[in-house]
This record gives sequence, structure tokens and C-alpha cells, in this order.
Amino acid sequence: MKNRFLLALVTVFVVAGVTAVLGLSNADAQEHRLVRILGGLSTGTAELKQPITLDPQTLSVPKGTVVTWLNWSRNTECVQISFEDGKRCEDGTDAPSGFSMRSDGCYVTSWISFGGTSSLLFTEPGTFSYVVEVKTGGEVRKETGQIVVTAK
Repeated sequence: MKNRFLLALVTVFVVAGVTAVLGLSNADAQEHRLVRILGGLSTGTAELKQPITLDPQTLSVPKGTVVTWLNWSRNTECVQISFEDGKRCEDGTDAPSGFSMRSDGCYVTSWISFGGTSSLLFTEPGTFSYVVEVKTGGEVRKETGQIVVTAK
């Protein structure tokens, strides 16, 4: 009898715990999207500089989405991401990871090595333009991209 009571009590707590966890995960859920930075050097009989591309170059997301940039540019020394829209950038984003604030109110990353990431939460609708700067063998190349944030 005592074992049945304990089993019933444990079952109630497990069901209550699972219900609570599922409820919390939905309440705190945010959408997440990835921008891959591709290109770099291709090695073989000769080194070929591949163009730097952003995948996707223009990304449309609903307000409240976290966007992560992944440096997947093989054999490239490093990349840097910077936003150019001043106060608008500061007001429309939050929770920077890997970004710091420049004096003009825009975010910029430090130089990111292969496999490194940086991310921002976009909190307001609008179009946010950014520049990815790539250093390869002392040469600097740039590619531009946009995050288009829509109201939910």
C-alpha cells in the first residue's frame, strides 16, 4: 500500500514538472536564424581567393528574432561585422553576443576566426544594413548584407 502511494506521488510530481517545463519553454521561445559567411582561400595546386558571400545576403525575420553570424570562410584569417546605422542600430537591437558598441552607437565585432560566431536580438521592425570585412593574407575585402525585421 505504501509503495502504491509513493508511486502515485512520484507520478504526480513528474507530470507536474514536465507540464511546467513545457509551459516555460513556449513562453520564453525566440526565433533564431543563421547567416553563414562563406569563401576564403581554396588550396590545391594554386591558391585561389574565393569571393566572400553571405548566406543569405538579405534575411527577413520577425521582430524578436536572434540572428547569429557564423564565420565559415575557410582559410580566411578573420572577419569583422559592423553596422552603420548609428542610433537606429542601438535602438532596434539588444542582447549582443560578440559585439561591442562603437562611439557612434553601432555594433561591431572583434575579428572573428573560422568557426566563431556573434549574435544580436532584433527588437524593432526596420532594415538593418551591415558590412562584413574579411582579412586574407593582408588583403581586406568587404561584403554587405541586410537584416529586414518585420512586425510579428
